[in-house]
Amino acid sequence: MKRNAYSTYSGKRKLQLPALTFAICGASFLLISASIFRFPPIRFLSYVGFCLSVAFGVYFLLRIIEDNTGSIFAKIGLYIMRGLFIAGLVSFIIIEIFVISGAKTDSENADYLIVLGAGVDGTTPSLILHSRLVAALDYLENSPQTIAILSGGQGPGEDITEAEAMLRWLTSRGIDESRIIKEELSRDTIQNLQNSFSLINLRSSGDGSPEIAVLSNDFHIFRARFIAEREGVEIGTVSANTPRAHLEFTYTIREYFSVGKVLLTYLFT
Repeated sequence: MKRNAYSTYSGKRKLQLPALTFAICGASFLLISASIFRFPPIRFLSYVGFCLSVAFGVYFLLRIIEDNTGSIFAKIGLYIMRGLFIAGLVSFIIIEIFVISGAKTDSENADYLIVLGAGVDGTTPSLILHSRLVAALDYLENSPQTIAILSGGQGPGEDITEAEAMLRWLTSRGIDESRIIKEELSRDTIQNLQNSFSLINLRSSGDGSPEIAVLSNDFHIFRARFIAEREGVEIGTVSANTPRAHLEFTYTIREYFSVGKVLLTYLFT
């Protein structure tokens, strides 16, 4: 029977989608990615969509080659892509379950509250950082003995460090500056926590270990706790709600890749 690249044929191919389906999916993801690229808050999703469109396009081409020539290399390529897709989907589901279930608050009246930094627009906290600061203000007002460690360096488009932006915001709302320690050298969450833990160790005294809480957005809590465990530090967590549904969706998807990066970092260092 003559093979048709755009339709199924007898045997195993009856169990598979027509090759044209993958071309349509790839084109659809490409159009969606292009349409949302101009919106910075969700631009990350456009990158994900572009990668998916490329993957569907490659799969379509391999199916065309395999259907019409029976190439063993195309067949192997298809098996590899199917395996990668299944592995990626399973790992995505598992990590997202941990991310979503890990978004909880389980700390009160800690000795130290580490507030993890996020983007600053010039000198103004971004929406994500603002939501963390609102939660930090509430915690510090209800726990007058807690010392806040504001952790975050200066990134592109930021006129001051994230720690300085947080300090200005909190002190302007009544938190005494004597209760605040700035950590301004970190560039990512691992450095946030490593540098903050070092500051706490330098300032701690006595036999008892200080109680430490880490505050971030809900999607970020699992990664922060995982890093703390790898650093050998027991922490409590304070979860700040992520503002706006599109940001929560975007950052929750993005967290899959961020957790993967952290896993690889600790695996190879």
